[in-house]
Amino acid sequence: MPPAKTLRSYRAPLFESLESRQLMSVVTLNATGGNDTTNIQNAAKNSHVGDTIAFNKGNYHVSGTLLLPAGRTYVGNGSSIQGSGGNLLRIDGTLAGGGQTDFGGFTLSSGVSMIDRVDGIKFHNNTIQNVSGNGIMIANWINHGSISNNSFTNISGTGVYGYCPNNTSIDHNKFDYAYEGVHILYYSHGANNAVSYNKVTHATRHGIELQSSPQGLIIEGNWIDNWLPHVDASGTDSHIGISCATGIDKGVTSKNIFARNNYVGGNGIARGAWATLGIEIGGQLPQVYNNIIYNFNTGVTSGSITGAWYCHDNKFVGLFGTPIFKEGGGMAPADNLNNQRFSAMGVGGAPAVPAPPV
Repeated sequence: MPPAKTLRSYRAPLFESLESRQLMSVVTLNATGGNDTTNIQNAAKNSHVGDTIAFNKGNYHVSGTLLLPAGRTYVGNGSSIQGSGGNLLRIDGTLAGGGQTDFGGFTLSSGVSMIDRVDGIKFHNNTIQNVSGNGIMIANWINHGSISNNSFTNISGTGVYGYCPNNTSIDHNKFDYAYEGVHILYYSHGANNAVSYNKVTHATRHGIELQSSPQGLIIEGNWIDNWLPHVDASGTDSHIGISCATGIDKGVTSKNIFARNNYVGGNGIARGAWATLGIEIGGQLPQVYNNIIYNFNTGVTSGSITGAWYCHDNKFVGLFGTPIFKEGGGMAPADNLNNQRFSAMGVGGAPAVPAPPV
């Protein structure tokens, strides 16, 4: 007699119902010729994560701050958004957002563009112009971000200013006629960041200023020159090409900082202005190498250094002070190898002015 068959339990396959699935959509906007604030705001408010909001090319006028949730793609198609002063827009990771945000192809005028608490953002190929304040403001923090290939002009504040980016690159941007190109305060949170291949011209104060205690920072391939006058409280011209005055914040010491392959020119700086520095460096074991520094009082200065620091293979041209200075009782570099000093650019083996990054 054959053995009795054992009945096996059966589970039906699980399928996601179409009713519960959120399908991605594309919303298209057109400029009205009047106040476009409500139309843009409604499109953003009614969108979902993964949606695309596309602006047909035109001139859009807004009268308040646009609140744009993260996790969407905003396509400018060459459109302009004209504000009325104050904040122009705010890309916010707390507004029903999530996922990657992409914002590109716009001309943004007369208002600050804010990015706040966004995990995953590409802000690229935009023109930011005629702003009273900062061009882009990173509020609180961003993570896994890229601010790249943007053009900033006529900015009364800093081109990109803000706090605590992580895993973020600020690269291939052009800053012209801004108080500073980039100014970031990392505090004890900023890790694995890069400020690279930016062009800064006609800055009023510093080209690039990075503060507090970043954990892993590459400053590379930047091109800074052609300054506007800036007179400090002592009555002298005061500029720093790259200021990385980092140290200790909340018990966290800045570390793994590399300033390399930068060109910092001093055209527009008054000869003899003692408060002018090419590169200022701080932190734990920072390295400064393969830079060209021209027409400053001081080439490289060490600030708050922990352990040792390294300065080698730099070219100092036309300095009217010392190539390497120990600021505030700092220490001399541990290597100081292959640094060269020349009287003028392109003469006697000195390098020529390199081409700016594209």
